[in-house]
Amino acid sequence: MNTIITAPEKTTSSILEKVKVIGLGSAGVKIVDKLALHQESSWLEIAAVDTDTTSIDKASLKNKFTVGEEWTKGLGCGGNIIKGERAIAHKSNIAVKDFISDASLLIIVGGFGGGTATGGVPAVARFAKDKNIPVILIVTVPFSFEGHSKREIAETQIINLMRTPYTVVPIPNDLLYSTLPASTPFEKAFDEANIEVARAVLGIAELLRCNSSIAVDLCDFHNIITKAKAECGIGIGVAAKMPGKDSTQEALDDLLDSPLLGGRQRLKNADALIISLTGGTDLTIGEMKYALDKITEMAGGKTEIAVGANTDPAYNGKIQLTVIPISYDKAASPAVPEGAQTYHGVGKQLSHTSIIRQIRSLKKQDEDQMELPLGTTSRGIFTSTMQTIIEGQDMDIPTFQRKDIHIDKGR
Repeated sequence: MNTIITAPEKTTSSILEKVKVIGLGSAGVKIVDKLALHQESSWLEIAAVDTDTTSIDKASLKNKFTVGEEWTKGLGCGGNIIKGERAIAHKSNIAVKDFISDASLLIIVGGFGGGTATGGVPAVARFAKDKNIPVILIVTVPFSFEGHSKREIAETQIINLMRTPYTVVPIPNDLLYSTLPASTPFEKAFDEANIEVARAVLGIAELLRCNSSIAVDLCDFHNIITKAKAECGIGIGVAAKMPGKDSTQEALDDLLDSPLLGGRQRLKNADALIISLTGGTDLTIGEMKYALDKITEMAGGKTEIAVGANTDPAYNGKIQLTVIPISYDKAASPAVPEGAQTYHGVGKQLSHTSIIRQIRSLKKQDEDQMELPLGTTSRGIFTSTMQTIIEGQDMDIPTFQRKDIHIDKGR
């Protein structure tokens, strides 16, 4: 039997007073640039942040910041995550911190596997954490054809972030294979991924928004996403309301064709589904019930389902459905195990080999002391001893790791 959660009215309204979105790195900048083209995104404050001046110059956004020019000379990080973290974390990034400072919720989006986003996303998240701002991270995993090293770096960083208080939504670009024909040009595949992730960002923001309707509470959303190591898809379906047409069914059909959903079977196999229906002031309770019933029928018998519905005059004359299917790694415990180095859907061991290789390469170019990516918590010499647990915290883990304190070794 499905478990269906409907959140109390206006549970998240205070959190959503000022939602800000940051696109980090080349892919992140392209994604938020496409997000800003949607009329429905006008309630969001959007910014682009990158180490590459060319990427920033191409963005049409009002808020855009080039960072780390001291180390990158405005040429990007060249895939080096150490430079990426250093560029974002440095105390000179006052403009980025100012943009974040008055947010009620921060959504950070980026493509993992390169340097700026992979290294910089945790740093931006820490800025928000210092201000007690809730953070949602929407990150993409590289296509399999981009090479093992990029995927390894991306997946390792995702695992590290799942040990933090942040809500991480990892979306594999390979889901596009379920809808894109094999003859799709290389550039178009990346562009399609950016378009779909931009729709996903808007869909997740709408999922949490509450205008006198039902909202998915942020705590429910966080708890479902972070219950265990997970892989997420996302489907967006939109249809115009026209006389003589079943707009709700059309929106459902459009959703099932979403490139980043992974197909109808993904709904059936999902451990949890987060569903949101957004319409104009003409949205009826019959349309809400029909959409929920149909998606519930497609889900597995034990799937946990969280439901949200929202009205907005910007959606007058149309309906939008957003569904996030979540598949948990059955081998993982609810709290990601200490030292775990596997990621759902990969089926192989991960290591920091690629990262160490980058550090060695960077040391040859720069004599300054670099900061090591010490993301994995460890009990060190206490590994084989009984844990010392005080108020739910393992006191044998170093304080800076246990409390996610960043130690800046930059200039």
